[in-house]
Amino acid sequence: MDKIDKILDLQEQGYTRQQIAKKLGYKRLDSMTRYLKKHGYILVDGKYVLDANTKNNTNIVNTETNTISNTLEVIDVNTVTNTQTNTREQFVKVLDNKIIELLRSDYNILKEMIDRFKKNMEVHNSSNIAIDLIDDRHLKQYPKAVRVNEFVWKDWTKFCVEHNKFSKKELISMALKEYMEKHK
Repeated sequence: MDKIDKILDLQEQGYTRQQIAKKLGYKRLDSMTRYLKKHGYILVDGKYVLDANTKNNTNIVNTETNTISNTLEVIDVNTVTNTQTNTREQFVKVLDNKIIELLRSDYNILKEMIDRFKKNMEVHNSSNIAIDLIDDRHLKQYPKAVRVNEFVWKDWTKFCVEHNKFSKKELISMALKEYMEKHK
């Protein structure tokens, strides 16, 4: 019995996704979900089902060997039956369509990411505040504690509320950076 059949069998027996993942030795639930998604399954109402787009396809191209389609996951075998007989342009057109389909399916996530990026990079002309910091989101964040004059802290809190388009981390980092540049 292969891994997919075992997962589906346990699912039919009433096991939850978390229980199945634990029973089969997955450290993370999303690893199992990605594995199934790679093989044409989607999650519907907490259950894995074969995606309607891939039900007719018994052959799914192995994406680990195809670097272009690593993010595409599944190429419609009925459309591209033999890449050697199809012209390069036809194959590129199919890939372009798959990329467009992928972008459409994750449109909201991509839009949210772009909006967040614009917000972080935006210069607010009304308040003349420009956040010009090196991106450190990939680094481990450590909380810092400093003692601040009570009156300055109250003014700072009010300032942060008035400029809530920025995070307190961004505002305080930029304030410290500007002060240090000014007093070198």
